[in-house]
Amino acid sequence: MSASATSMARFMIAQLQDGAYGNTRMLGDSIARFMHGRAFAQDPRLDGYDYGFYEQTSHGVHLIGHGGDTQWFHSDLTLAPEDGWGIFVSYNSQPGGSLSFGPFLQAVLDHYYPVETASLGEATGDSVDTAYLGSYRVNRSSYTTLEKVLGLLSNVTVARDPKHAGVLVVHSPLGTGRFIAAGHDLFREIDGSDRIAFQRDARDRVTHFFINSAPIMAMERLAWYQAPRLHQVLLVLSLLLLGTVPFVMIGSWLLHRRFRQLAPLSGGERLARWAALLAACLAVAFGVGLMSVVSNPSDFIKGNAAGLNVVLGLPVLLAVDAIALIAFTLRAWQRGWWGWWGRGHYTAVAIAGVVLVSVLAYWNLLGWRY
Repeated sequence: MSASATSMARFMIAQLQDGAYGNTRMLGDSIARFMHGRAFAQDPRLDGYDYGFYEQTSHGVHLIGHGGDTQWFHSDLTLAPEDGWGIFVSYNSQPGGSLSFGPFLQAVLDHYYPVETASLGEATGDSVDTAYLGSYRVNRSSYTTLEKVLGLLSNVTVARDPKHAGVLVVHSPLGTGRFIAAGHDLFREIDGSDRIAFQRDARDRVTHFFINSAPIMAMERLAWYQAPRLHQVLLVLSLLLLGTVPFVMIGSWLLHRRFRQLAPLSGGERLARWAALLAACLAVAFGVGLMSVVSNPSDFIKGNAAGLNVVLGLPVLLAVDAIALIAFTLRAWQRGWWGWWGRGHYTAVAIAGVVLVSVLAYWNLLGWRY
């Protein structure tokens, strides 16, 4: 929906007056109050969802509202039904995205409803349960399409404060916060008003945590091998190893040119090296092509994905080439190609190719996963 600030003001006034605006009634008063009642919550101790609104309770004030974003606009609406006021803010710039959800409302509440926050001195000497610690992902993301790769850049972690064993440090898309225990699997923010709650399964394993200020999302626990940080490291190491291929080939060519007494390479050795060079080129071309597409997302949003179709074909070729690299690696050790150092380097390159393909497959970038 696209509406002016004036129209939004009228809508807010009608909501605050239980469905009436001036002499006009948009909704019956019981229906309006029903809309403002809770329909669902991840945890009963945290804010949840009403009908069309989500709760944003903070600073001792019961708040409901809703945010919204397009490529160009970032907006947020907040109502305090019991106190009879509301506020609507909209930005037409990218920095407004980070302001509209959280910081702006926080500043308003800090000014009009100042409250005492938790202090570090309230943290007990007991160490927090290690079951909370680890990597998580936001469940507001794709699991089956290529948009899953956005999670590679969203590293959600829960860690213990190195200086205070009773404090949790939570890094999420909303920022970094420090929390102390406030109940069973419940924590409240130090120097802030937010809260988080953890959820366990039937076997008493922590599977999720929820943030009070963001009832629209849940953080899902990841296994160690799913952690974005691990995949980031694997991507970098794989690309670095593949990037050494051209330099090794040039060095080998210079050595053969300088010391002609070295035995010439067989056809199989040359073919194996060209396969390694192809893997390096495909990896670089895919990285550059993907960055080019991501830097101009408007075409993809509009459905013009021709360029992306070409880019996503490169990992398919890389997967085929990785199979060839493994076959050539086995042949190299059987035939004693290139000496120990050469075979070791080629083996590392083959492993890098397989790891890179595996990581791309995990993030739905192997093939056309729309």
